[in-house]
Amino acid sequence: MSPAIVRSGYVPRYPLFDTALNRVLAGLVLLAMAPVMFILSILVLLSSGRPIFYSGSRLGKGRKSFKILKFRTLVPDAAARTSQSTLPRGTLLETNVGSYLRKSRLDELPQLINILRGDMVFFGPRPVRPELLELYMREASGFALRFNVKPGLVGMSQALLPHSAGKRLRGRFNSLCCRAPINYWATLGFVLHVGLTVLRRAGRGVLDMVLHLGSPAMRFNFLRSGFHRPRHTVAQFEMEGETVTAGVVGISDQIVQFVSPLPPRRRCYALTVDRKLASGRHLRIGLEAEVKSVFPLGVGKSGFLCHASYTARTPYQRYRIERYLLDETVLST
Repeated sequence: MSPAIVRSGYVPRYPLFDTALNRVLAGLVLLAMAPVMFILSILVLLSSGRPIFYSGSRLGKGRKSFKILKFRTLVPDAAARTSQSTLPRGTLLETNVGSYLRKSRLDELPQLINILRGDMVFFGPRPVRPELLELYMREASGFALRFNVKPGLVGMSQALLPHSAGKRLRGRFNSLCCRAPINYWATLGFVLHVGLTVLRRAGRGVLDMVLHLGSPAMRFNFLRSGFHRPRHTVAQFEMEGETVTAGVVGISDQIVQFVSPLPPRRRCYALTVDRKLASGRHLRIGLEAEVKSVFPLGVGKSGFLCHASYTARTPYQRYRIERYLLDETVLST
């Protein structure tokens, strides 16, 4: 694969112009986002106390170490407990506000200060923790190419690939970008698209939480915790010769919750999850799901809240679930 297929890479055509452009834009965005960052700082302080920000070592251009800034999203001793690994799934280390910040990507906003300092740029490979460098170097050939350019607030592989994508795939994708020159207009459009998507998701997350406060499913806190609620999504399955269509109200990497008009039996079903994407097309994913529990919604409410476990049969199916149902990529459609 040639770098020529990449619409815009990470290599600056004019280094001095690139540095000035990134710093000026970072200053303007920082001023525009200052009210949002102030509100988020207050929320972090009230929910979990100090410190408000996380500052950790990262490797930048030429493997030079610098301190990256983020809103703190984990409990205070989390750094020691995850020093030799990335944050695992289903962790209990996230704070209440931190979980929202991580999902919405708003925890990355303080990195605008890193861009002002010259440690980072808007568009580039994500910076690497020093303690994980050797592991990543073994897993992905060409990984060291990222140190030829400055790390970025937004990276191509970060925006388009979920965390479960193998380091070899992510590394190859990054290597192409690290050898291709920047197309400034394409990069500006991409960064704006990512920024608007993050803000839209952040606002939608707050709105969804408010709108679902009265939902019967919200009563089942032990089922709701850690779940994503994909919009315009239904699940279909066969029961006693009849096709049943249920509304999906939550999904995690192992469990899907749906409201069915009929109570299914506690057994395995061939479940087809159908989501209407923003583009108008329908995404359909077939799952083998085992219904574990069924709850009536309550007096005066028709339907049953069902809780089913599932597993992805192939890596490609896992990728589709994480990208289109769990929204683990920044850009999912």
